[in-house]
Amino acid sequence: MKSILFTTLFFSTISAAAETITYHCHGISVSSMGSAAKREEGEEKTYLFVNGETEIFSERVLCDFSESVIYCRSEKFNRTLEIERTGRRVKDLYEIFKNGQQHVKIEFNGSCMQSD
Repeated sequence: MKSILFTTLFFSTISAAAETITYHCHGISVSSMGSAAKREEGEEKTYLFVNGETEIFSERVLCDFSESVIYCRSEKFNRTLEIERTGRRVKDLYEIFKNGQQHVKIEFNGSCMQSD
């Protein structure tokens, strides 16, 4: 009986320590560079959150979780990710500036499904 209780507590502790949430999203990416024409393309993205963090390029970013929204911001890479948990909408915005002017902007908008 003690071993069953210990095993249950051990695995409960492991699962609580490494909470993982995954969202699979599909939508449209709109990218623009300088004064060039905008380019739109269909795209699928997967966002993985482990213990409240996600990785944006090479930076681990702590995200804010509320009942309705997941919000992540990387100042280093000037990128913002926002997932509406109730409506399953996503907005992922990434901008690069050159000489103080916006040089590249990539914006992904779509819908998501949370998977276990």
